[in-house]
Amino acid sequence: MIKLNILITIALIFSITLHSQISSGKVTYKASLDPELYLENVKKNTELTQKRKESKVRRAHNAVPTIFYLTFNENESLYKSQYDMKTNRKLGLLLNQTGNVARHERIYYSNKEKNESFFQSFWTQEVLVNQENINWTMTNETRKIGDYNCFKAEATITKKQSLGMNYLSPVIAWFTPEIPVSYGIQNFSGLPGLILELTANYENGKLFYKATKIELNTEVNIRRPKGKKQISEEKYIELREAMSLKRTKY
Repeated sequence: MIKLNILITIALIFSITLHSQISSGKVTYKASLDPELYLENVKKNTELTQKRKESKVRRAHNAVPTIFYLTFNENESLYKSQYDMKTNRKLGLLLNQTGNVARHERIYYSNKEKNESFFQSFWTQEVLVNQENINWTMTNETRKIGDYNCFKAEATITKKQSLGMNYLSPVIAWFTPEIPVSYGIQNFSGLPGLILELTANYENGKLFYKATKIELNTEVNIRRPKGKKQISEEKYIELREAMSLKRTKY
């Protein structure tokens, strides 16, 4: 761990000059789905009808990668899907399993000055859902991703998630201090460098994120999502479960 801290310190010192030069950026991420464990659980589920199982299996096999964009400046960041939900519907991607697991219906926003971090869902646009900070643990592993030296961090998340999205294993992130901005995918941020790759293993499937394009000091337009009230993640989960229960009654 001491060796790792020294390496990160060296990388951070090396990037001080770069940090003063980076005022904004746009990162393109590609999310890909591995549904193997999810499909095993579907087949074992005795509560599902055969027709429902076939539908879930078909959707998982037909999943295609989903593109997301992270835009940021010195104080704000915005993370969202390449297409909004209306466009996804027109393109026939609304039921894409990758997009569903990767939460393509959400927009994630943060503001350092105002100490804000929340997401807004397409299904509950009237509310903004406050996000808690991720508790990362640094490891001794390093690797090179493209031209960047990266460090591995893990986060164990045990809190209940909504609609089959509980975590089955720790989230793994690879970040580079050579781009010293603490942003990343969704609310996975707070590391001393930009996240270039991330793996998240959910009940609904295992996701792999990879940064495919990084544009620094480019013009960005960040608009804070509007909402009437702010709620906690716990309240949001209760809200979504109530909506799902109501929908299944009809």
